[in-house]
Amino acid sequence: MSTPLPRVTVGTRQGRPVLLWNGEPYFYTSYFIRHVTDKEPGQGPRPVQDREDYVRRLADLLLLVGQRGIHGYEVPVTIGWRAPGEWDPVNTAGLYGEPAHDQFRALLQADPAARIMVNFLIHAPQKWLEAFPEEREWDDQGGHHEVSIGSDRYLEELLVHVPAFVRYVEENPQWAPHVLSYFFSYGHEGFTWASMSNAVGDFSPTMHRCLRAWLRERYNGDQAALREAWQAPEITFETAAVPSREQQLQADLGWFRDPTGSRQVQDYLECRVDRFVEVHYRIAAAIREACQDRVPIYCFGAYLQVTGWPGSYWSDDRGLSPQEFNPHAMSVQTGWRRILECPDIDGWESPYDYYYRQMGGVCLNQSVEQSMLLRGKLFQVNEDTRTFLAAEAGDVYGTVSTREETTAVHRRNFGAIASHWSGCNWMEQINNWLQDDEILDTLASFDRLLQKSLDWPETPVDPIGVFVDEVSIRYEKPLVDLDWDLIYKQRVFGLSHCGVPFRFHLVDDLLLENMPEYKCYMFLNLFYVDEARERLIREKVQRDGKTALWMVAPGFCHATEGLSLKSMRRLTGIGFAKYDMDFEQWVTISDYTHPITAGLPHDLAYGSDARVGPVFYVDDPEARVLGRRLLHQGRHEPAIVLKEFPDYRSLYSSVPLLPASLLRNIARYAGCHVYTEENDVVMAGRGLITYHTVAPGPRLLRLPEPATVWDLFSGECLGQDVSQVELAFAAPGTKVLTTLEESLWRL
Repeated sequence: MSTPLPRVTVGTRQGRPVLLWNGEPYFYTSYFIRHVTDKEPGQGPRPVQDREDYVRRLADLLLLVGQRGIHGYEVPVTIGWRAPGEWDPVNTAGLYGEPAHDQFRALLQADPAARIMVNFLIHAPQKWLEAFPEEREWDDQGGHHEVSIGSDRYLEELLVHVPAFVRYVEENPQWAPHVLSYFFSYGHEGFTWASMSNAVGDFSPTMHRCLRAWLRERYNGDQAALREAWQAPEITFETAAVPSREQQLQADLGWFRDPTGSRQVQDYLECRVDRFVEVHYRIAAAIREACQDRVPIYCFGAYLQVTGWPGSYWSDDRGLSPQEFNPHAMSVQTGWRRILECPDIDGWESPYDYYYRQMGGVCLNQSVEQSMLLRGKLFQVNEDTRTFLAAEAGDVYGTVSTREETTAVHRRNFGAIASHWSGCNWMEQINNWLQDDEILDTLASFDRLLQKSLDWPETPVDPIGVFVDEVSIRYEKPLVDLDWDLIYKQRVFGLSHCGVPFRFHLVDDLLLENMPEYKCYMFLNLFYVDEARERLIREKVQRDGKTALWMVAPGFCHATEGLSLKSMRRLTGIGFAKYDMDFEQWVTISDYTHPITAGLPHDLAYGSDARVGPVFYVDDPEARVLGRRLLHQGRHEPAIVLKEFPDYRSLYSSVPLLPASLLRNIARYAGCHVYTEENDVVMAGRGLITYHTVAPGPRLLRLPEPATVWDLFSGECLGQDVSQVELAFAAPGTKVLTTLEESLWRL
């Protein structure tokens, strides 16, 4: 009689989502398997032709991991889609990725206790793309990319091959008992290919067909309604077209689009987003059915913490263009809330941020993990730190230089994982930057601690709540100039170094019953509002002495009123004025007598050189002006102001990139606990406090409440029932402290 296959589900532990392997909690840690390749001097890597040699070499790598007690593995495989109507998971020569049978053979030979996340690639094969060029994404520069989001042909064939591949794995008696989950990623980690190439799309025949079908459904076949919405009296369902390059790049006033204007661009964006959501639901449901709901389904994406990154960031020779498109706005990145709520997607993964991950930098994931966790979804980080071994090989993407820096960055990242998330994979690529006994031993100790962390309770943190709005992205000009500073850099620099932890959310999280309460709410880009959103803010934020921090143009894009200063006043309680021009964004502090500005450098200026309009400033005699914006003709208009109400405080900045020192004072004024007065990285949660600095010297760390404090890695007691501890950094580094009972963390 055959042994039943293990069942893996998602449960809860300490109020957090957790994997359950046959009912037993499991903190998912893994080694991400990369391809073993052949390399020759002066040439790039190439696939190993001798498959037995490939299996042997891969098994040798994996043996070093399994012997140290790490038994989770993320295994990328090709599903064997060779050409139109042709699927063969065994004979995969010439396809991108490695065949499942070689990956599983090597892994189970090295570690018979392996628990495997099967990560399959679902790109259309080259022969398919050549056979159906009209199904590809066409850009305005003549480029033909991967498959168009509008392609029914691709989706229907994919929904045949993906379930077939899952059944192929599930029916293998050697493999299936080791499968922990299945993992898919659609598109370029959720982006369209043109959007990452600084091009405008999608002008393919298949996207036009998709748009026209969507419009018929959206307007219930009512051509008059379509014409009214598009403000185009001659348009028909047969002639409706993808907006031109000029239409997709335009705005109605400066940076912003009027919600009451023509719906042509908005309908196109919503069509693509709806399609993106549908594709995720259908793929996830197909995988769920094929594995008979035996294991969870994971997905890549929801990269809203990095809104504003330019596609050129990933190029080694292009640099920033004079007109750099925002891939989030040009792509399909504004429907993630609906995808997060997909019942057939149980967990998510993303890398941690690449922009500033070196010493002194941050470990921030690219996704909205708090939004995932509130919806009962798992989140794991792709921990792909390029160690000193990668530096020796000439790698990039945040490479650290020395063994000591490698230890410090790995410990910083461990602190983030253990404090916030529900899993991680330690990843290396062809340069094998983890293949070092000391590094692997360190990761093994992390693994043992993370398994114990399942029982670590939530502890007081008092963070800043930071909110991004995916809907508002559609009402901006689709360039990087504003969001690159307002969202991306704000979290990497000021927020991460202000001495107060923060938690990153979608605005729509405020609708959830389990949404945590914050003392300080920072709304980065809440430009689009309607009556329901205004009511939500009043009910959830503007009460109980809370502080709301508004940025740039809160409420300016109103669903029924258009571009409205009155809407901004209703939302924030502050009166506004504007100049209808583009101008650089700089503020200087003018009042140093308020707690928010007291102690700041007297020459403090903050903001950005990006030229964005309209130029907003405050026109409200009841607001206290803390700083003024530098403008044309020597004008110095109120630009950072505070207005106090009986039930809440409203704080506004007309420019982005608030510095760490100013954010620290704002958080203190709002009642948040400040851990340090230094501009270092502090993360806290689940009984851990992680302190990371690039500058040697003494530090004073204040605790939110008296506790006994231990150094997690040395085991030294730093103080009993203390409210603060002194830390000594002889060199740049990381200290991970704990206030938990010893039995919960000692190995």
